Amino acid sequence: PNQTAPGPDSATVHKAAQDLQARFERFRIRHLPRTMAGSGGRCERVIGRLCIWDGGDPSWTPEPEAQEIVDGRLELVTRLDSLARMRPGNAWILGQRVRYRLEASDFHGAAAVARACGPTERWICKAFEGLALHRRDDVPGAEAAFVEALESAPEDVSLQWTDPSPLLDPGLREWLEDQPDSSAAVETLWLWSDPLFLAPGNDRWTGHLSRWAHALSSEDSRSPHQMRWGDDLTEAVVRYGWTVAWERPWPRAGEMKSSSAVSHESPTALRFVPDRDLLPDGPVNGPVEGPDGGEDEESERVWTLDRKGMKTLYLPPYLDSLAQAGAQWARFPSPEGVVVLAAAENRTGSSGPVGLFASPGPGTVTRGRGGRAPGRIWGSVLLGTRDGDEPPTSLVSLEALHRPTRRGQRSRAVIRTRPFLPDLLTLSDVAVLDRGPEPATLDQVAQRMKPGSRVGPVDTLAVAFQVTGLGPRQEPLSFRVWVEKGEQGVLSRLAGWVGIGEDEEPLSVAWTESAPPGARALLRSVQVVLPDLEPGLWDLAVGVQSPGRFEAVRKRRIRVEDH
Repeated sequence: PNQTAPGPDSATVHKAAQDLQARFERFRIRHLPRTMAGSGGRCERVIGRLCIWDGGDPSWTPEPEAQEIVDGRLELVTRLDSLARMRPGNAWILGQRVRYRLEASDFHGAAAVARACGPTERWICKAFEGLALHRRDDVPGAEAAFVEALESAPEDVSLQWTDPSPLLDPGLREWLEDQPDSSAAVETLWLWSDPLFLAPGNDRWTGHLSRWAHALSSEDSRSPHQMRWGDDLTEAVVRYGWTVAWERPWPRAGEMKSSSAVSHESPTALRFVPDRDLLPDGPVNGPVEGPDGGEDEESERVWTLDRKGMKTLYLPPYLDSLAQAGAQWARFPSPEGVVVLAAAENRTGSSGPVGLFASPGPGTVTRGRGGRAPGRIWGSVLLGTRDGDEPPTSLVSLEALHRPTRRGQRSRAVIRTRPFLPDLLTLSDVAVLDRGPEPATLDQVAQRMKPGSRVGPVDTLAVAFQVTGLGPRQEPLSFRVWVEKGEQGVLSRLAGWVGIGEDEEPLSVAWTESAPPGARALLRSVQVVLPDLEPGLWDLAVGVQSPGRFEAVRKRRIRVEDH
């Protein structure tokens, strides 16, 4: 009878694959570009054997990879594929085949290998597939793959991978521990960590799981760090991501050769996990300084993107950079809820989607309208509410994305509003607009809102506001507009400070109007000519009063700067 010699056993194949992988990493080190960079003894974070510091140069770009490394990696992948055919189902070999393909930007090939993984445990296959799809910028596909992976993974793995604790500073951990519904709190944390609601799916969540999958593929493997994979390397990957480039430092004085390579993560990565005071039940729900320097029951807390503390950093797979711009926010209450308007400087060009989003609760994101106007992006969104209910604290995010140049921008804040009271004379926020015809709708207000709070000392601008709580019959309304010094809160009356309209009449305006039917809201704008104000913080104030009612006053802080 015909006979064939048995193939190598699993242990032999596994050992051969490990030898190939270790040999390639030793080969890689010899061909890495040299660098004088190093920590200089300054470790901003220490994780086990690793010294981590911020290079501080967002413009840094890696040198092109040496052709020897490119060719060596291709040979490694080819030989690993051959070993996989000998012994299908080896999870470690599968991980190398996926990871090195991703390193070569073969995202489709990596996903195909993960899908055709053979008898390997299903959760491992789906985890590697999720990693490949995330890197390919198929975030919805990555979400689906990771959901399947977590459903079939061992319970301890599922709990470890979905635990956000490694990313949280002590204040955030305390917040999470204090929440009565931990599942809802974690959901809110991940939702608010999503870099751009404009992009489909939550890539911060898939990015977190992708880092765990990358760490899984790296276990028992060698790297240019010349150390075995351990818990410290896993933690570093989960917090900061995989290496985008390697460099070999020149030996220090007295050394014959450098001891290890320097790994670089993305220099434009940012901290997307929210600060403690932004989250529900944080200080934003207590007294907050309003635009006039006092406590404001309707206030916003601006979310600033940075690399603060370097606890964790991340960059979406579809971006090379994400800009943030100061925005002007304005809230206009109505019987249907609160309409939030926003405008920010345009930093993403003349095309691409724009949207204003609101997240009033766990798992909920509402998309409003948005667009581009000269020099700015704008948006409007309705925070709906039932009669008598107080609108919840909400995250609002004005976003724009230009995929061809891999640029995005966002302006994000947490806002809190009072309930709409139909019988109480109420002023909306004061919106500062560029000069122009009187807007007829709130969208028109948003399109002309200044992108931020900066104005010149003699600018001509418009102030828009809306009055609600008007009675069903015609009632006289007395309006006034004035400017006061923001730092001191000293009232500077109309005369000599502000002019209005083409005739620059004193800003003492009174008129009688019938309440509009239905909504009983009155939208108005007033053109304002600023005098030669000294640089600094000033408040634009609007007051409205009707006989027998208390005056309603709202202020908008502006920053006067010399042009």
